[in-house]
Amino acid sequence: MALGEVTLSMLENLAGGAQAQRGGNTEIQNFDKLNMFGLIRMLETTIINVDRVHILWDAVSAHIDCLANSKFVQLRSLAIDAITCLINNIFLAHEKAEAGEMQSRSDSYRQFWHKNAWQTRVLSPLLNALSSGHTECVRTVMHNLPNILEVSFCRSHR
Repeated sequence: MALGEVTLSMLENLAGGAQAQRGGNTEIQNFDKLNMFGLIRMLETTIINVDRVHILWDAVSAHIDCLANSKFVQLRSLAIDAITCLINNIFLAHEKAEAGEMQSRSDSYRQFWHKNAWQTRVLSPLLNALSSGHTECVRTVMHNLPNILEVSFCRSHR
């Protein structure tokens, strides 16, 4: 799977850079060299295909969970910001789904959007980040939470 290859490649680059560095602040130096192309493309692809999120979500959220548990603080924060962006887009897509604007009505589509189960499924990566034990992850989630609540509340109460 191409998404798995992107994540593996990024993690290998991080590990390789850490082994090559001797002295100094390895974390900042390696993060500065990190090519975020894969993560950015994954986000763009998921947002563009948000009407197919029922197919993509398990793979995308698993990869972002992996990144949110990185040994690099900056990468963890970036992953949580990425998942926040995706969650907001999914809330917007749900509004369209309820209005009947989306074309797909497959079984997996109906299963994903069934009643309120989709909310638990979509928000689970944030719960994982909160339980990760990383203080900055909790801080970033708590910082992003008002935005998620605003998007979900405003959209559901129009």
